[in-house]
Amino acid sequence: MRKLLALLLVVSMHADAQNPIFQGWYADPETAVYGGTYWVYPTYSARYRDQTFFDAFSSTDLVHWTKHHDILDTAGVKWAKRAMWAPAIAEKDGKYYFFFGANDIQNDSAVGGIGVAVADKPGGPYRDYLGKPLIGAFHNGAQPIDQAVFQDKDGAWYMIYGGWRHCNIARLKDDFTGFIPFPDGSTFKEITPEGYVEGPYMIYRNGKYYFMWSEGGWTGPDYSVAYAMADKPTGPFKRIGKILQQDMAVATGAGHHSVLHIPGTDDYYIVYHRRPLDETDANHREVCIDTMAFGADGRILPVKITRSGVHARPAGPSAGLTGPAAEKPKPPASVQQFIAYDQPVLAFTHCNLADVEGLQVRRDQTVVVRNGVIAAIGGDIPADATVIDCTGKSLLPGYVLMHEHMYYPDISPNPAYIHYKQLPFTFPKLYLACGATTIRTAGSVEPYSDLNLKRDIDAGKIVGPNMDVTAPYIEGVGAFAPQMHECKGPQDAKAFVNFWADQGCTSFKAYNVLDRPTLKAAIDAAHARGLKITGHLCSVTYHEAAEMGIDQLEHGFLAATDFIPGKKEDACMNAANPLATADSTGATALIRYMVSRKVILTSTLAVFEGMSTADSLPHPDVLSAMSPDTRDLFEKSLTRHRSPAYNGAMARDMQLERQFADAGGLLTVGTDPTGNGAVLAGYGSLRAIELLTGEGWTPIEAIRIATLNGAQALGLQSRIGSIAVGKTADLIVIDGDITHDIHAIRNVRWVFKAGVGYDSKKLFDLVQGHVGQY
Repeated sequence: MRKLLALLLVVSMHADAQNPIFQGWYADPETAVYGGTYWVYPTYSARYRDQTFFDAFSSTDLVHWTKHHDILDTAGVKWAKRAMWAPAIAEKDGKYYFFFGANDIQNDSAVGGIGVAVADKPGGPYRDYLGKPLIGAFHNGAQPIDQAVFQDKDGAWYMIYGGWRHCNIARLKDDFTGFIPFPDGSTFKEITPEGYVEGPYMIYRNGKYYFMWSEGGWTGPDYSVAYAMADKPTGPFKRIGKILQQDMAVATGAGHHSVLHIPGTDDYYIVYHRRPLDETDANHREVCIDTMAFGADGRILPVKITRSGVHARPAGPSAGLTGPAAEKPKPPASVQQFIAYDQPVLAFTHCNLADVEGLQVRRDQTVVVRNGVIAAIGGDIPADATVIDCTGKSLLPGYVLMHEHMYYPDISPNPAYIHYKQLPFTFPKLYLACGATTIRTAGSVEPYSDLNLKRDIDAGKIVGPNMDVTAPYIEGVGAFAPQMHECKGPQDAKAFVNFWADQGCTSFKAYNVLDRPTLKAAIDAAHARGLKITGHLCSVTYHEAAEMGIDQLEHGFLAATDFIPGKKEDACMNAANPLATADSTGATALIRYMVSRKVILTSTLAVFEGMSTADSLPHPDVLSAMSPDTRDLFEKSLTRHRSPAYNGAMARDMQLERQFADAGGLLTVGTDPTGNGAVLAGYGSLRAIELLTGEGWTPIEAIRIATLNGAQALGLQSRIGSIAVGKTADLIVIDGDITHDIHAIRNVRWVFKAGVGYDSKKLFDLVQGHVGQY
């Protein structure tokens, strides 16, 4: 079996800001807008002793977030040892000041309290500003934690802070090195309202100061936010009522918030943490965003907490506009050359609309996109819209594909010593050109390249899909590829997961020879970080992995060793056809168990087709896309690595994949550009979708697997995956009608990512003759 699985790599080798807005256990979020970017600065939600650093997250649209790891930690603040909490941020004179709590001091003899760090950029790195706490003692009974920093209309800066049910306000010096006494001589003035516990926050609106705070216990379900109003920042503040609290249909423990105000508007969002309904661990908290509105009398209306979050909204000059967006920064020429449409309002008319939710193709439809979001389906065409006539064309949701490596088999004089080559220039373009607007990489051999690639795509510097970056393979002792780390045991796996989660990877993949204890440790470590883990397994069976809580499994059932006669525990065993003995009774039992455990399955039929003798030769476009040396390697290895044994294995796998989906399992699809080299990004992606119809799926059903099912697997179904009002305008325009002909998906005309249309042919043409080279 290991030989079979190794060939997959060896032989060749809307949009709503869905809640939570980013993955991982975080709490106490601070938020800000700097230039054209939204920022969130949370507490890392863990045991006090593990809270030794801060991460930050940035976004240009409230939907796609980039993690900035370790912007400040205890190594840079010599007096801070633990419990680094609840940051606040302020920009002044071109510098960014980061206020934070540390050490959870219980009395004035302890070292700790509220500190301040400084950086030249909002994403850091930050350095300790004072070399000591700014506030290191109790005043008026207030524990020095949970500071908010507020700039009044006259330019004065205030700090509002305090735990232990006491809250103080103090005026900061202009250089943030200390405080200016009030006219009455006091430095720390208590403003504690009824019900106050911690987490203060203040905004100014229409002549009133809104003072908000958290009530209840942070570990319990009744944690909530209340508020008061006054004519001065010092109060007095009389409690009016709660504005944020649990909803037993959504989440519990909603509290410790900040407020995001869109400049130039009266639009406000509340950014807060809450606890999922199925979580009981006090530290399992997630950062969420919802709309905060005001009544005609100026009072804050109760916030409805949601799973869908808020609509995508660009930051910067256009953030406050309700009509056409303001002039956006011009993309670099290397990106601009591929853009066919970048107007703020688009109307796709006379479409054959692929309704993957209703599983039908709807005729003669109009879809209106405004500022990157699907604004309407049907109705009148806005006067300010750029019209795209889709007569004779199909409009599909952008593909969400689940096994999209950024590497490809490289030439090696010794086939036993495998090497894989990163292709960061050609592969992102090919994925987008075929219509993939969101991908999961499902394993990395050059993780920093993948992470930086995602960063540059998100920043608009290069062309490519949105990326869920999977960490390097979690492999055991005996890895066949020298580019893979070998985990020596459970502790090694846990450290590996935590390290790569800290670097910004957002998913994990377990691999071939990992044993059961090590896999279980990896699964638990990933879940502790709020992240998902998939697997291409051999030593561990599907049933064992499902029992451990794995989220997903790759390659359909072709990587399952459950049916290999004589399979030994923690042993990766070979079989020419691993499904030869997969009888109906055993297969049905495994499928039922996987479905009951909510394990997701990824189909990668294209890579197996290339290793069978049943497939036709690759499409001429695939061969012409390859660089000369890559094509030579492929043509030499094609016959050598094709076997009739794969014919039966692939046919049986297709039956089982269909049975899994019919039983209620979530089936997704991916490319896996490895195998014998016949599968390239983009080209192989389309072939993987086409092959699904061989399982009996209609074209619209196959497209659903490649779109909405992938979005559901990533937890992004409220943002992407179907054509629906409020979702991100990730769309594909196809020349032809996909109703009865799945092969029409090869005729990609334009691919729209968040409303920006890219010319697919130009993307494909650019890489011709270069795939495998770079």
